[in-house]
Amino acid sequence: MKLLASVGKKCTKMYDFFKVKNETYSSSNKELTESTETSAEVAEHSLKTDQATVENDNLSLTNYFVKQLETESTVGELFIHTSAEITEHSLKSDQVTVENDNLSLINSFVKQLETESTGQTSNINDPIHSLPTNRLELKERILKGPYRPVLSLFPRTKQGQYFRSFQECWYKEFKWLEYSIVADAVFCFPCRCFSGNEGNSSQLENVFSKIGFKNWYRAIDRFKKHQQSKAHINSAKSLSEFLNSKSIDEIIDSNVKLVMQKREIEQSNNRKIMERLINITICLAKGGRPFRGHNEKNDSHQQGLFRELVNLLVKYDDVLKNHINFGAKNAQYISNRIQNDIIFSIHKVLLKKIQSNLQNSYVSIIADETSDIGHEEQLSIVIRYFDPATNRPVESFITLKKMISVTANSIFQTINDVVTIELGLQWASVLSVCFDGASTMAGNIGGVQAKCKEKNSNILYVHCYAHCLNLSLIDSICASSTSKGEVKKDRTVFNFLGTVQFVYSFIEGSPMRHAVFEKISKENGGSVQTLKSCSTTRWACRAEAVSAIKNNYLVLLRTLKEIISNCSVPEMRAKGQGLLYQLKSFNFIFCLNMMHPILQIVLKVSSFLQTPNLELLTAIESIKSLKVKNVQRIKYRNSSSEKKNIPRKLDDNKTQHLFETKYDELRVLVFYYTLDTLCQGLDSRFKQDTLDLIHCVGMLTNLSTEIETTSYELLSKYFGILTEELRAEVKILGAIKTNTPKGTNSVSVFNWLDWLSQYDRASIFKQFFCCLKMFTIIPVTSCTCERTFSKLTIVKNKLRNTIGQERLNALLFLFVEQELTNNVNVNSVIDEFKHSFPIKRRLVL
Repeated sequence: MKLLASVGKKCTKMYDFFKVKNETYSSSNKELTESTETSAEVAEHSLKTDQATVENDNLSLTNYFVKQLETESTVGELFIHTSAEITEHSLKSDQVTVENDNLSLINSFVKQLETESTGQTSNINDPIHSLPTNRLELKERILKGPYRPVLSLFPRTKQGQYFRSFQECWYKEFKWLEYSIVADAVFCFPCRCFSGNEGNSSQLENVFSKIGFKNWYRAIDRFKKHQQSKAHINSAKSLSEFLNSKSIDEIIDSNVKLVMQKREIEQSNNRKIMERLINITICLAKGGRPFRGHNEKNDSHQQGLFRELVNLLVKYDDVLKNHINFGAKNAQYISNRIQNDIIFSIHKVLLKKIQSNLQNSYVSIIADETSDIGHEEQLSIVIRYFDPATNRPVESFITLKKMISVTANSIFQTINDVVTIELGLQWASVLSVCFDGASTMAGNIGGVQAKCKEKNSNILYVHCYAHCLNLSLIDSICASSTSKGEVKKDRTVFNFLGTVQFVYSFIEGSPMRHAVFEKISKENGGSVQTLKSCSTTRWACRAEAVSAIKNNYLVLLRTLKEIISNCSVPEMRAKGQGLLYQLKSFNFIFCLNMMHPILQIVLKVSSFLQTPNLELLTAIESIKSLKVKNVQRIKYRNSSSEKKNIPRKLDDNKTQHLFETKYDELRVLVFYYTLDTLCQGLDSRFKQDTLDLIHCVGMLTNLSTEIETTSYELLSKYFGILTEELRAEVKILGAIKTNTPKGTNSVSVFNWLDWLSQYDRASIFKQFFCCLKMFTIIPVTSCTCERTFSKLTIVKNKLRNTIGQERLNALLFLFVEQELTNNVNVNSVIDEFKHSFPIKRRLVL
């Protein structure tokens, strides 16, 4: 019975739910829609159908509420009978009202809910929801403004005798108004947003800020009254100030922007300062000049070139002037440590550029060692590679390593560290190595070249061609000992070169004797040609020394005579007489006229071999020019005729004559022997592993059809060439009659490279181009290492012999690679300088 009573009460409340719709709408949209649809059906059927239809409809409605109350299904029949009676009684009592008003309202309202309530169930901006507590979210919500949904039909509620609803026109009249669909009420947007202001605490109208206003009967009067209230005025003022003022984020952002702009200006100015300091460093480094001074204090006159150039620029450059005179004294960036950091930064940038060029490329290693002014062994390492931009091979100095030991193991380990660690290369990409002929470097078993071949068996060893040429001349001219049973070698040329060196030492060893030589040279009306010393390694000096003697022969004779006549020192007088006798001797005159043209040819070839971009094919052709056919162009007849005429200049005695036996002796034992030993030395010294390869490439550039299979296999072994493709490309190129640089002349390889690079021919004749490109990577001489040694004597001299190894290496790199140093990207150097220090720099860069 209690259950039936409870169900009856629920049904009564259901009727009241349809009668008073403002209470119904405050519930959830889902329940509102379902309840309204059900009530509409009940009302409609109650007017159009009989009592039985009403009972059936009420049965389904009753089942819905039974499920909501979670009751037992066993009492279903009793519950249905009771609820139907109660519903029938209620409907009959107010049937007139339903017929007049509710039918149309329910129909329209149900249609509206069907279309609108599903899409606008609970918008997050609806005033019924509380404002966000997060500061940024609250700001975003306020900037969106009042929530003003526009519905096709606003909900109507009975107020007094009429049904009333919210009017859309009120939005235009009251700009602060916002409407809640969920609550069917209006709110004041400023009061809702700023209800917590101190001025509104005692005068706030909760109906417009929290609860919601829905009394539509006197809505306009109530809106006007609220609009004039003090609480609304304060809230509106607060809203206006909020919209017109900058938030703390905007203030912070603006301050940050100002700080960043100031920082950018400061950074730009600091980079201009660094540009000037870097350019000063480049100016000194690429010329091999010293940086430091004896006393680097501000009042010193020996501050060194770096500080002196800074002081010079301060006079004419405002940027550097403001930095030095008005900048922070602890961040002037002119100290010796900053100088080192700048030098190291430039060195790293240039080395990275070379490393990028070496990636995915074959290289050759050139190495040589020497001792510096501080008696320390230094190993110079140079890398030769092909540069696609210039279509030529390039030799780049990489590093200078201080050697504690000069054994083959220590030298190889140093080279291995440079190749694998510093350059990041693999030994498989190393095509060849070029050293001098010392056993430590060139040994077939324990030498450096043997250890390199352990890493890569296909590595070619090139004995420096310039060293080979020197050794050939030493074998033919300066060899002093003979093996047992061998014919004794003639020492005429050896003695001749000794006399040439003695002339230099005697004349140039004393300022007084040199002054006599200059005076007599001027009296003869000729320019003074300085005498040269005979170097043991540089044969260019020997050629220059012999040339100076020949061109100043008569002047030297008069000089020696005057020195002998005026000298008061017996020892010097005796040396002068002996030297004069040697210069007048027939053997000396003969050798002077014989060796001068030979050494001039050797000088030309030696200078040509020292060309950095020289390739092997051209080098071997230049060596051939020294052999018999070319050397024999120096006619012996010229030498013999001159030897007959020169003595007549020395003495007017007509009784002097030449014996035929002496003539034959000099012709056979001196002239012919010298030429023969020179040619034999060239043949023996230049028999290297690369000769067969040079022969193959020579035939290849000539597009010879007689290239054997073994030659193609040799090219495939060292260069990784596809034999069949190369053979086909050679045939195609041979069929092209015009515009191909055929021939094996001295420029044929580079001509081919230039021709193949045009019109993308290299991609068509890929194997042919690859073969020539890799052939040019093989070095000819180690002269680039020798050049670094020459510049080492400038960078590390007697006044700079305490320089550190790292600084020495960096300065020597900038001095040797002058072109790279001059074209370095200053901004890259600044970036490297900024990150090279473990902590933040004082200057913002």
